[in-house]
Amino acid sequence: MAITNIIDVIIFLGVIFQGVALNFGDKYTGFPLYLYTVGQVLAVIWFLSNKLNKKVSIFKLDLALGIIFIYSIISLSFPLLFIGEEINYPRIGIEDQYQNHSKLSFNISSIGQVAYLFLNIITLQYFKLSSCNKAIVEKRFRNLQLICIISILFGLWQMISKYTGFYYPSKFLYSSCFGTNLEDSIINSGYSRICSTFFEASYFGAFMTASFFLSLTLVPISKKYILLAAASLLMIIISTSWGSVFALFILTGIIIFKLIFKKSTYTKKIFSIKHIIIFCFLFIFLYMLFSDFISNYLLYIATKSESLSLVHRLDADRLGLIIFYKTMGLGVGIGNNATSSLLPYVLSNLGIVGSALFAVVIFLIINKYNINFNYRAKSYTIAFASILLNMLISIGSINFSLFWIFIFLIYSERSFNERTVNAI
Repeated sequence: MAITNIIDVIIFLGVIFQGVALNFGDKYTGFPLYLYTVGQVLAVIWFLSNKLNKKVSIFKLDLALGIIFIYSIISLSFPLLFIGEEINYPRIGIEDQYQNHSKLSFNISSIGQVAYLFLNIITLQYFKLSSCNKAIVEKRFRNLQLICIISILFGLWQMISKYTGFYYPSKFLYSSCFGTNLEDSIINSGYSRICSTFFEASYFGAFMTASFFLSLTLVPISKKYILLAAASLLMIIISTSWGSVFALFILTGIIIFKLIFKKSTYTKKIFSIKHIIIFCFLFIFLYMLFSDFISNYLLYIATKSESLSLVHRLDADRLGLIIFYKTMGLGVGIGNNATSSLLPYVLSNLGIVGSALFAVVIFLIINKYNINFNYRAKSYTIAFASILLNMLISIGSINFSLFWIFIFLIYSERSFNERTVNAI
């Protein structure tokens, strides 16, 4: 159990410290630690060396992921069919390739993406096999809460540092929000984006959206969960991620709809009229207290919607759809084209077959069984849905660590539940 605890901690910390690198000089260069990947490699070694690995529970999701993995290997040959096609090379920023796209050729990125997919699939088996008792699944839940709190604290630290000049380890914690000059990311409206421990604000916003819904949907609701939800909401605001705001409104709307029109036992346990009234008064108070800040925030959103960054992202997604059309729905192979959002990524890289398989995976994760068999799994599934909505807007990858960590947690719960039922 001690070994699995260590592996779990490395994986969970690796999820939030995605930009961590050892840096020994004055320049922003260094050696990335790849904590998440290190944790996965250790998980794979533990799983393959465990004598009980043949007894791991097999779900429909495992079969679907296995088929996607095989298809991804086959897709490595696709560049040979469409060599010279215009793409956005994954190792170069999409901004640098705007109106000057790269040409398709066989590259190491595609092999790397297949390797990452393999690590994710086997790490899922590790989470399932190691969920042998209640203490482990509960400790994983606490680990998730802990990294939510760490991300929030680093987000606050970064914000204070940007506006006051207080020390922040920006050379150690790389991000697109923190340049060599503290003023680099302060825009004309006086507002600055926050990434916390993540490389991009969209990643931080996605995680905080998941943290918000995780805290808000846990049963029984408590003051500490409400506080964590409020802190996560603040981080969503200061991250200014479109995907996060989109996911926030969509899932909140669904919850309110269920509360009003489908009053299940679950929604009754989470919400009450008292909670809604308190949140309404709190919102009005905060609006009156921070009216100037909100004005600057709205100005930032308006400026962002007209920025070159949005143009670059839309161009990358447009090219992804063009690639899907030009390759006759086959795609250029996993990891060969970079996009700004999930759907163009899957279509342009894995084509219609890979997209259909990926849709099956999503359906198997977000289903009534995962939502209904216990409250914690329900919260994980809702948080996963928020991550998925974020990815549909602003994150183009099927190996996104936040996407996978909630799959690990959902099926860790399911595996433990199945063992408990079989033991009765």
